[in-house]
Amino acid sequence: LKGTERAELLKEAKSLQSEMKAWDSIMVQRLSKAYDDVENFENGFTAHYITAINQMDGSIVKITEGARKKVSELNAQWDVYKKSGKDILEIKVPALNKSLFDSGIGVLYSKK
Repeated sequence: LKGTERAELLKEAKSLQSEMKAWDSIMVQRLSKAYDDVENFENGFTAHYITAINQMDGSIVKITEGARKKVSELNAQWDVYKKSGKDILEIKVPALNKSLFDSGIGVLYSKK
């Protein structure tokens, strides 16, 4: 490979890595180290979703209109995040793998 080809592949790989990290940071808040860190770091999507579901769980279930609305909003957000995650996993990773394979470097393995 020429230096420019290597540089382009490296740029593509780093871009995908950044996109994957950004998606992960939306889903899960990984900066908390202690219980009170929620004051310092905003929770990720999964925490908001689990909290909404847990608010409606109990021995005497009472699902309010506000709870329905919140879960509906979260479901709409999830549709967007899921599409983005599938795009990364099913389109972008295989495309990078093909570029790497074609260049003789090798591929990334993603477990589905």
